[in-house]
Amino acid sequence: MDQQRKESSLGYVPALDGLRGIAILLVLAHHAYGAWDAGSVGVDVFFVLSGYLITTILLKELDRSGRISLWHFYLRRLFRLYPALLVVILAVAALTPIVGSNWIALFAAGTYTTNIGTVFLHLDLGPLKHTWSLAQEEQFYLIWPLFLIIASRFQMPRKAQFLVTVLASSGCIALFVVATGSGTATLNPIARMGGIAAGCVVALALNTGIIRTVRAWLMWAGAGVGICAIIMNSTGLVDAAILAPVVILGCLPLLAGLMAGPGGAIASILSCPPLVYIGVISYSLYLWHYPLFYFAQSLHLGTWLTAAIALPVSFGLAALSRRFIEVPGMALGVSRVKLRTSPRNTEKAGAPV
Repeated sequence: MDQQRKESSLGYVPALDGLRGIAILLVLAHHAYGAWDAGSVGVDVFFVLSGYLITTILLKELDRSGRISLWHFYLRRLFRLYPALLVVILAVAALTPIVGSNWIALFAAGTYTTNIGTVFLHLDLGPLKHTWSLAQEEQFYLIWPLFLIIASRFQMPRKAQFLVTVLASSGCIALFVVATGSGTATLNPIARMGGIAAGCVVALALNTGIIRTVRAWLMWAGAGVGICAIIMNSTGLVDAAILAPVVILGCLPLLAGLMAGPGGAIASILSCPPLVYIGVISYSLYLWHYPLFYFAQSLHLGTWLTAAIALPVSFGLAALSRRFIEVPGMALGVSRVKLRTSPRNTEKAGAPV
């Protein structure tokens, strides 16, 4: 999942990290205690945030320079995301004889094809199965920047882009609802694009002025709908097929409100420092927690003892990964982009895309 905290063109919004913090806590709760679909909810929140942030960055680049550099976009993502992922893959490879992983799982995680391997090839990818969501995002971002580039080249109005994206998101969400009945929706590469596309919708709505302000009550209503859906799902009153669309729709006014105005009390709650810090380390926390739970559960220690061991270790490794892998990786990625766009390297950087 993309966890960019700062972009000079966006500024830093602590509440977004707070929202990430809630998302990753839901994922942890699901994998620690199971029994309800909190993990899926957390991933959908990540998807919506990712779609919004990436689209906002691409639109600002397009408005500023008249083009989107695919090379720079993918270079930044490579240095931002891959170092931490690679370390986790190597750690799992070292533990392969213990946790029963396999080289196909390592390959799928390293090539962002875990979801394809699981859904279409029916592979058991063991401690790296959770990387399906990373694959989902990377596959989406092979398509989405191209759409924005083509739309710009053919001078498609932003409001038309907004409508196309609404239709695409709605179609994917509808497919998720239908496919859930056959048990194939959870990791389906197309069905799960709905959440990311919904985040893109918010970015386009704010960029075009379709949304300028969002009333506080609407933000609370969106958050309330999501919370009620989670609670009702835990009691069996809301089916998984309905949960994801409801959570995504509830997330939209919340996100739009945070970005269209001060956000009020909700922004203050989400900006709570501990929650913000959890959001800051959420990418590494997501990477590390599942292999640790997988390993601990293989020891048959019981639910609570497994959580008591895996959770603190996950947080510790995530903090170290953030400090010594993610941050240096981001800095290196930014420096590489700046190097390629410096005046003496302009010719080498390639033609506008």
